[in-house]
Amino acid sequence: MNYIYLDLNVFDKIEKIEQLSPEEAEPYQYILNFLNDGTYTTVYSNAHISDLIRGYNNSPSGDTTAVQGHLQNLSNLTNNRCMCLYWNEIDVRIDTKDVFDFFNSSLQESKEIGTSTEGLLSFEDEDSDAVSNILKASGKSVQRLLSGTSIQEEMNKAFDYPIFKKLFPKAYENKKLAFMVDDMLTLQERMDNDPSLYRGLKALMNPQQTGEFIKALPSSEKISKKELNEIFKTFDLEAAIEEHAPKTQTSENPWYDKITNLYTRIDFKGFKTDKDFSNMIDDSNHTFYGAYCNFFITRDDKCHYKATEVYKQLGIGSKVMKPEEFMEYSKNQEITPKKD
Repeated sequence: MNYIYLDLNVFDKIEKIEQLSPEEAEPYQYILNFLNDGTYTTVYSNAHISDLIRGYNNSPSGDTTAVQGHLQNLSNLTNNRCMCLYWNEIDVRIDTKDVFDFFNSSLQESKEIGTSTEGLLSFEDEDSDAVSNILKASGKSVQRLLSGTSIQEEMNKAFDYPIFKKLFPKAYENKKLAFMVDDMLTLQERMDNDPSLYRGLKALMNPQQTGEFIKALPSSEKISKKELNEIFKTFDLEAAIEEHAPKTQTSENPWYDKITNLYTRIDFKGFKTDKDFSNMIDDSNHTFYGAYCNFFITRDDKCHYKATEVYKQLGIGSKVMKPEEFMEYSKNQEITPKKD
């Protein structure tokens, strides 16, 4: 079976195809015809669901009209085929999973994620059996340990950089490990609400942006751009990340970390970079799932560039295309939708 993986922005255009001009609608109608006649099959993934949850959370309170329409469109075009990478499994699978059920369960889970060590380790439960009591006692012990553990001197030096004070405000103020964990639990949300946090972090980790890097230095360590550039000539960012990055895996699938980590590193370089941290994470996951399909089709210039670079550097044969490119490619290959 031939698969095409569509970014949510492509699904959205197909959903609104009747509102488009004939010229704008043509590539989307081309894709739709392929899906309808079975030449290609498309799927959705948890990355689409995450995209929709962000849209839902940003919509006016109580107004679910738009997201319901998006979910129905996703369900219709994929026939509820979900491309999944389950926890502790190596292989990507395609399962039948109701789009609405997946969205609602994921939305509920996102609301239940703890944002503090106290809440995360509380293990509140109406049951009072032995296992529950052990979990509660253990959680309280860990929480007390974290609350009583001071941040090491080496880590404390990071607060000389203004960006770290903004990234970890509770830890900077309280100097306790528990507050560092609290800050990490809310970091993604805060970076989404304040794009300057993500920009500042990238500037600090991207030597090529010397002006922004110098701004992040404390006054006692200010140097000129010329001096900094001389230092950076001998500094290989890619090699440094490769050497010092954690060696633990977030997935049993050997390609997941390779693809998502490389996508993130390309984004941090600052070219075609995302302003929104969560969007970058979702797009890295789209890129991962797209690697298991014949084509990954997106309208996003930034995602198109980074996914192309990832596939090129890792030797992945999937093709990243915009809808117009996919239509022209198919015509040149003499692949056309079947006639009734």
